[in-house]
Amino acid sequence: IQILLDNSKGRELPGTFTPLLVGDLFIRQSKNWKPFAIDFVEDVWNIVKQFLDNVLMHVADENVREALLEDIIDPAMDKILINLKDKVTELHSPYARGSPATLNPRFVKELENLRSQQAENSAAQTSTALEKIGTEGADTHACRELLHLMQAYYTVALDVFIDNVSSLAVENCLMNALEALLSPLTVSEMSDEEVEDIAFESPEVRELRSQTLEKQSSLQKSFELCRRQARKLASNRLNEEAQKTETSL
Repeated sequence: IQILLDNSKGRELPGTFTPLLVGDLFIRQSKNWKPFAIDFVEDVWNIVKQFLDNVLMHVADENVREALLEDIIDPAMDKILINLKDKVTELHSPYARGSPATLNPRFVKELENLRSQQAENSAAQTSTALEKIGTEGADTHACRELLHLMQAYYTVALDVFIDNVSSLAVENCLMNALEALLSPLTVSEMSDEEVEDIAFESPEVRELRSQTLEKQSSLQKSFELCRRQARKLASNRLNEEAQKTETSL
């Protein structure tokens, strides 16, 4: 902080500094926000993608699952990942500039808390501090004030950034987009060729289906034959009983 103050000294009064230094110091301290956020949304994206794969594994056969992944799910998820990263970049852009700004009243409270803690820690050193009225004491005061301003803004900005990544990036760009991946509207807008490509049958499946249909046809014919024979036997039995009745009379 002292080096930053020394490099930016101008015509400020002793113990003061240009407010732009708060932004410069904040940018240095928050430079890892974007890569951390990118890693986070990529992890969430990978979890969602694996979940979709597991769902398809349970509701569709292997051929349909692979076709859905290749033609619909994977391209859509790749586009969603691009949108996620773009949204993180957009959300981080206000904090990548050297002009910190906030209307959050919590900033003032955080700043007051930091100053109060510093006052309590320095209470026993008041007499010594009063003797440091020269340049060294003024620079120390400026460093402390700059640090407090940056810390107060950092605390407020970090909470806002985390909430925005969660709601505006993950919720809006990822979770809400999942509803349209295979919605009834999406399927209804597919061409016949697209539906056929997705729901095609492999030669093995076609052969199995053909054999199953043949077995079904054979079983149906056997059932009809058995039913006719049963009716014939029942009719013969009734006729025999009727003849026996007439003979006994």
